[in-house]
Amino acid sequence: MIEFSCKHRFDDGEIKEWVGKVEDIKDYGNYYEIEISVNDVSNTVIVGKYSKGWFLVIPFWDVGVSLEKLDDLTGNIEKLSVVTENEVDGVTIAYALAALNRGIIQNKVSK
Repeated sequence: MIEFSCKHRFDDGEIKEWVGKVEDIKDYGNYYEIEISVNDVSNTVIVGKYSKGWFLVIPFWDVGVSLEKLDDLTGNIEKLSVVTENEVDGVTIAYALAALNRGIIQNKVSK
């Protein structure tokens, strides 16, 4: 398990901080299945690299999005908050991707 800190300013100006967790990572060679949780709620995301950047799919929500870089917090929070329709989940997933980019995933995937 990997824990990471999240911090976000919501539209009403309130700043909140919380801890997210990567509960599990499955490496399928050209993509990863990642279990990300916050507040005892877990989401399975699939992330992989393609010719134009990265893709992320949340199968149980029937949503997907393209991402330029895994560590682009601002851009990823914006995109993920829209597709998840939930800022806490979008922010948590974006922070998880940035944390993974600093180590596990980026070391295995060529740029």
